[in-house]
Amino acid sequence: MVGGTTFAKTICSICYEDLKPIVEDIQAISICGHVFHELCLQQWFEYCSNAKKCTCPVCKQLCSANNANRLYFQSVGDSNDMVLTQKPINCEKDPEELCRELKRLETKVSGLTSVLDRQGKELKEVNEELCSCKEQAKTEAALKNEALKQRTSMQQLLHLKSQELDKSTLECMKLQERIWAWLKSLQHSNWFLIWISMKRRF
Repeated sequence: MVGGTTFAKTICSICYEDLKPIVEDIQAISICGHVFHELCLQQWFEYCSNAKKCTCPVCKQLCSANNANRLYFQSVGDSNDMVLTQKPINCEKDPEELCRELKRLETKVSGLTSVLDRQGKELKEVNEELCSCKEQAKTEAALKNEALKQRTSMQQLLHLKSQELDKSTLECMKLQERIWAWLKSLQHSNWFLIWISMKRRF
C-alpha cells in the first residue's frame, strides 16, 4: 500500500515503465524470477551478448535468453477494468503519461528493429551459406562428371590395348608355328643329306 489508499505499481526494471500483464507480453528469468517486458529483456540479452556476459538486470545473476520464459495471465475481474486499462490516453489531462507511453512505444519499436536487423543478418548468412553450398555442389558435380569421363576414356583405352595384345599374341602364335614348321623341314633336309652321304660311301 502507498499512502494507505493505493497499491504500488509493478514496473519493468529495464525501462522503468509499468508492467501491464493483461495487455503486454511479460517474461521472467527462471533462475531468479525477476520480471520484465519481453522486448526490454530481448534488448537486454542482445546488449549482453555483445559484451559476452549475460546477467539479470536486477540481481546480476548469470543467465541467458534460454532462461527467459513468457508469463501468461488470466483476468477474472470486471470487464470494465480491461476497458479502463486499455482506454486511450487523454493528452490534455496527462501529458506525462503520454510521454511515458511514447517512450515505451519507442522502446518497443527499437526492440523490434533490433530483432529485425538480427534476423536480417541471420537470413543473409543463411543465404550466403546456401549459395556456397550450391557452388560447392556444382563444383563436385563437375568433378564427378570429369571423373566419369576419365573413367570411360580409360576403359576405352584399356579395351583398345587388350585388342592390340590379343592381335600380337595371335601373330606370335602364327610366327611360332612357322618356325616349328621350318625347323621340321630343316631337320628332314639334314636327314636326307646324311642318307645321301652314307649311300655314296657304300
